[in-house]
Amino acid sequence: MRYQQNAAAEAAPLDRGLMVLEPESRRFCALNPTSTLLWSRLAQPATAEQLAEFMVGHFQGVSQADALKDVRAIIDEMAAAGIVVPVA
Repeated sequence: MRYQQNAAAEAAPLDRGLMVLEPESRRFCALNPTSTLLWSRLAQPATAEQLAEFMVGHFQGVSQADALKDVRAIIDEMAAAGIVVPVA
């Protein structure tokens, strides 16, 4: 499954991360630097596997399996908040 930023979501930078508003629910999500990096990558549709490969290339010493586990958890949280959505 591929995911992408919710086009209706609005983002504002923080000192160390990003604040994202899902306007329909009026729910705010504070993203840490790692989640902010994934958020920026999700401007275009991507699978969890593609995002994990991106993270492995960005962070030294991170295994593909660990990255995939973490990416899936972050995507689940973002999807629950409505700031990322599945796409065909």
